[in-house]
Amino acid sequence: MDKERAYEVEKKALVELAGKIIKGVDGVHSVKRGFFGKNIQVKQTPEGIEMKIGLVVKRGASIPAVVEEIQEKLKQEIEQSLGIEVKKIDVVIKGIKLSK
Repeated sequence: MDKERAYEVEKKALVELAGKIIKGVDGVHSVKRGFFGKNIQVKQTPEGIEMKIGLVVKRGASIPAVVEEIQEKLKQEIEQSLGIEVKKIDVVIKGIKLSK
Protein backbone atom coordinates (compact mmCIF):
# COMPACT_ATOMS: atom_id res chain seq x y z
CA MET A 1 0.00 0.00 0.00
CA ASP A 2 1.18 3.50 -0.73
CA LYS A 3 -0.24 5.15 2.39
CA GLU A 4 0.94 4.34 5.86
CA ARG A 5 -1.85 2.93 8.02
CA ALA A 6 -2.87 4.78 11.16
CA TYR A 7 -3.74 1.47 12.81
CA GLU A 8 -2.18 -1.89 13.46
CA VAL A 9 -3.70 -5.35 13.11
CA GLU A 10 -2.28 -7.98 15.42
CA LYS A 11 -1.30 -11.37 14.04
CA LYS A 12 -3.82 -13.01 16.38
CA ALA A 13 -6.66 -11.13 14.69
CA LEU A 14 -5.42 -12.21 11.24
CA VAL A 15 -5.15 -15.83 12.40
CA GLU A 16 -8.68 -15.81 13.83
CA LEU A 17 -10.13 -14.28 10.66
CA ALA A 18 -8.25 -16.75 8.46
CA GLY A 19 -9.41 -19.70 10.57
CA LYS A 20 -13.06 -18.71 10.21
CA ILE A 21 -12.75 -18.25 6.46
CA ILE A 22 -10.91 -21.56 5.99
CA LYS A 23 -13.45 -23.55 8.00
CA GLY A 24 -16.16 -22.29 5.65
CA VAL A 25 -14.49 -23.77 2.58
CA ASP A 26 -16.01 -27.04 1.36
CA GLY A 27 -13.48 -29.88 1.43
CA VAL A 28 -11.53 -28.65 4.45
CA HIS A 29 -11.56 -31.05 7.40
CA SER A 30 -9.35 -29.02 9.75
CA VAL A 31 -6.44 -26.65 10.10
CA LYS A 32 -3.43 -28.69 11.22
CA ARG A 33 -0.90 -27.53 13.79
CA GLY A 34 2.65 -27.28 12.55
CA PHE A 35 5.96 -28.24 14.12
CA PHE A 36 5.98 -25.26 16.50
CA GLY A 37 2.30 -25.58 17.43
CA LYS A 38 1.04 -22.84 15.13
CA ASN A 39 -1.73 -23.76 12.73
CA ILE A 40 -1.59 -20.54 10.70
CA GLN A 41 1.66 -18.63 10.41
CA VAL A 42 1.61 -14.92 9.59
CA LYS A 43 4.62 -12.82 8.65
CA GLN A 44 4.19 -9.08 8.25
CA THR A 45 6.53 -7.39 5.78
CA PRO A 46 6.62 -3.83 4.39
CA GLU A 47 5.19 -5.18 1.11
CA GLY A 48 2.27 -6.97 2.81
CA ILE A 49 1.59 -10.12 4.73
CA GLU A 50 2.66 -13.67 4.02
CA MET A 51 0.70 -16.62 5.37
CA LYS A 52 1.42 -20.33 5.65
CA ILE A 53 -1.47 -22.65 6.44
CA GLY A 54 -1.41 -26.38 7.14
CA LEU A 55 -4.62 -28.23 6.24
CA VAL A 56 -6.24 -31.62 6.48
CA VAL A 57 -8.67 -32.04 3.58
CA LYS A 58 -11.60 -34.39 3.24
CA ARG A 59 -11.20 -37.46 1.07
CA GLY A 60 -12.56 -36.86 -2.41
CA ALA A 61 -12.07 -33.10 -2.27
CA SER A 62 -10.31 -31.46 -5.21
CA ILE A 63 -7.14 -30.22 -3.53
CA PRO A 64 -6.29 -27.64 -6.24
CA ALA A 65 -9.84 -26.22 -6.02
CA VAL A 66 -9.77 -26.11 -2.20
CA VAL A 67 -6.39 -24.35 -2.16
CA GLU A 68 -7.43 -21.84 -4.81
CA GLU A 69 -10.67 -21.01 -3.00
CA ILE A 70 -8.86 -20.49 0.31
CA GLN A 71 -6.25 -18.24 -1.29
CA GLU A 72 -8.86 -16.15 -3.12
CA LYS A 73 -11.18 -15.76 -0.12
CA LEU A 74 -8.40 -14.90 2.32
CA LYS A 75 -6.80 -12.37 -0.01
CA GLN A 76 -10.12 -10.68 -0.79
CA GLU A 77 -11.32 -10.51 2.83
CA ILE A 78 -8.01 -9.31 4.30
CA GLU A 79 -7.40 -6.68 1.63
CA GLN A 80 -10.98 -5.35 1.60
CA SER A 81 -11.85 -5.42 5.28
CA LEU A 82 -8.45 -4.72 6.87
CA GLY A 83 -6.74 -2.73 4.12
CA ILE A 84 -3.63 -4.90 4.27
CA GLU A 85 -2.01 -6.17 1.09
CA VAL A 86 -1.56 -9.93 0.93
CA LYS A 87 1.76 -10.80 -0.67
CA LYS A 88 1.60 -14.60 -0.47
CA ILE A 89 -0.53 -17.43 0.91
CA ASP A 90 1.11 -20.85 1.04
CA VAL A 91 -1.11 -23.86 1.76
CA VAL A 92 0.46 -27.13 2.88
CA ILE A 93 -1.66 -30.28 2.80
CA LYS A 94 -0.78 -32.07 6.05
CA GLY A 95 -3.23 -34.92 5.62
CA ILE A 96 -6.36 -36.35 4.05
CA LYS A 97 -9.25 -37.38 6.28
CA LEU A 98 -10.22 -40.84 5.01
CA SER A 99 -13.34 -41.54 7.06
CA LYS A 100 -16.44 -39.49 7.78
